[in-house]
Amino acid sequence: LDQPWCRPQNDGPALRARTLMAYAASADASYVQENLWTADGKGPIQIDLDFVTTVWDQQTCDLWEEIRSSDFFWNRMSQRAALHEGVAMAKKFGDAERTSKYASVAAQIDSQIKNHYNGNFVFEDQSRQKDSAVIEAFNKQYLNDGVFAPLSVEVGKTVLTLNQLFC
Repeated sequence: LDQPWCRPQNDGPALRARTLMAYAASADASYVQENLWTADGKGPIQIDLDFVTTVWDQQTCDLWEEIRSSDFFWNRMSQRAALHEGVAMAKKFGDAERTSKYASVAAQIDSQIKNHYNGNFVFEDQSRQKDSAVIEAFNKQYLNDGVFAPLSVEVGKTVLTLNQLFC
């Protein structure tokens, strides 16, 4: 392969923030405040979530590092999940500014992500509609909030469509 890896790939900060928040949920509270969600706003969770709020709608690379777009379903679901979880964490630490910022961007993503369902299946991107990254997003980024729920019509039709494609 003589082509360089596709960059930037903006899903990483959202995924890292989610991992750190999952760890923080069971970690010692003082450790979290000193190392993960710091009073000076320079904790790694804050840095990653702040980054997501600035790049969520910018061009990036897909999960497989092959194509570019500003609207990948995998990225949107990852960023959406991280920001919604970030809202809860910001509230927990009394960070009203970040609570508002994360909630605002999450709401924008919530509004746009619905456009990935075309009536027949949920697509990854206009340039590569049928992609297993969508199934990965359903599996890894679902928040138990009904948005692309496992038994929803949208998910069912997508699974059927991709099964037919891969058969």
